[in-house]
Amino acid sequence: MKNLAPVLLGCLLLNPIASSAEWQLIWSDEFDGDSLDLNTWNVEVNGLGGYNEELQYYTGRPENIKVENGHLVLTGRRETYTGPRASFDSTLVERDYTSARINSQTKREFHYGKIEASIRLPAGNGVFPAFWMMGSGGSWPANGEIDIMELVGGTQCLGCGDDVVYATAWYEDGGQKSIPSETYRLSSGKFADNFHLFSVEWDENSIRWFVDGNQYHSHDISGPEFSEFHQPFYILLNFAIGGEWPGSPDDTTVFPQEMLVDYVRVYKQVAAVGETPVPEGPSRLVNLSIRTRAGEDDESLIVGFVVDEGTAPDTKSLLVRAAGPTLNEYGVTGALPDPTLVLAPLNQSALASNDNWGGSDPLATASARVGAFPFSHAGSLDAALLSAVPTGAYTAQVSGKGTSAGVALVEVYDVEKQREPRLVNLSARSRAGANEDALIAGFVVEGQDEIRLLVRAVGPTLQDFGVNGVLPDPTLSIRPLNSDSVLAENDNWNGDEELKTAFTTAGAFELTSEESRDAAVVLEIPAGAYTATVQDRGSASGVALVEVYELR
Repeated sequence: MKNLAPVLLGCLLLNPIASSAEWQLIWSDEFDGDSLDLNTWNVEVNGLGGYNEELQYYTGRPENIKVENGHLVLTGRRETYTGPRASFDSTLVERDYTSARINSQTKREFHYGKIEASIRLPAGNGVFPAFWMMGSGGSWPANGEIDIMELVGGTQCLGCGDDVVYATAWYEDGGQKSIPSETYRLSSGKFADNFHLFSVEWDENSIRWFVDGNQYHSHDISGPEFSEFHQPFYILLNFAIGGEWPGSPDDTTVFPQEMLVDYVRVYKQVAAVGETPVPEGPSRLVNLSIRTRAGEDDESLIVGFVVDEGTAPDTKSLLVRAAGPTLNEYGVTGALPDPTLVLAPLNQSALASNDNWGGSDPLATASARVGAFPFSHAGSLDAALLSAVPTGAYTAQVSGKGTSAGVALVEVYDVEKQREPRLVNLSARSRAGANEDALIAGFVVEGQDEIRLLVRAVGPTLQDFGVNGVLPDPTLSIRPLNSDSVLAENDNWNGDEELKTAFTTAGAFELTSEESRDAAVVLEIPAGAYTATVQDRGSASGVALVEVYELR
């Protein structure tokens, strides 16, 4: 199996502007290695018996849990096993069965989306496998529970069956309450015969359950009594045995027996092609995003942009965001835990700043309007600003609160895309290197016509501005988003006359000399999403500046 986890370089790749699918993959575990990814999963070890007086002891032994042949294997065994009741209770308990359970709590938590897993289930009296989710805040049932799939094997209880699975959800609302269960029954055979796809689609209005793409249950969660379902949830997979609902295994139940998981995948919803009309009028730059490491002082991530008055000297409404904690939902490791954001006119004091966005309705509305991915929840420590700025040059600076450092994503959106004034220059300065350490910026062009752009990758000339440790020999390549096709590329600009003219037209600063190893290209492109990749020709690393200018 191939690893389908997406490479996330910025907002453009987190939430593509143009997608042929309704759902965009943001994270997956394909279980292709030879061990469980402990950066994603916690292995539970206990003999608690769950909420159902179950009979198994969950262990972390390879006899009960392993990754093998592209699958997660959870094995239930009939054997006597003695161990501590739990990590917080050293009392020894003896169980007659062993099995395994994992969860992604604090490591991979998701707020809305499509969550799916391909699983081949065990069968027989007393088997009780499940694929489900729990809310990350509070204790059960106030934290909420979404049971994507439960199978109660055998024939010992009303509704039991190796060919039927259950869907339900739990919440509090003044007491222990549940959304009414529904079942899905196979037309033939049992779930142990083959892999089947179990999924939910979950948004602010409803939860919808599916087996193999067939919806069989849904429930409205928009009312205030369902507040539990509007927070991040984590994923659980387990093979329970026995308990009050399925009853105990008997002599007909086969052991050892396996629950095989082929993959787990999570998607975010994006607009399908054709849902957003092509904007009228001339094409223009509407968005810049860059994802790289940020911290305090010299590690601050700085993005620059210019608002040009065009034919209407007025203010321009911009959404500027600094995402840190929410990046964890997209499989990004080492995210900046608490970014701060400062917006300022060039070489002037701050115009506006933000530490935590605080679930602001105007910010959430503006993010949805421009197609930005939602922050994980209202209490996340991501930062954002919605500001009406006059024409001029600006910087957006992202740093870590206190001494923190990590990966951050800074984005600038034109909220009023077809109203003057307009964004005419977007730039970002950060460290860059070779190969995986390349500096990659994303930008979006909207409109009906082709647009002529100047794109530059400046390294050596930055020394003239007092920047130390510059990238010595940058190369530049422009590609459509998610494509290997190179539209334009350059190593050394070599004093090209067309480029000199473009520098003057755009108002860009001069490069040190015709022999400088800075890179630049001029190109005409249609509306779409693009990436500009800056990396060193050799193996060096250093500070680089990537710039995108509109040429009129």
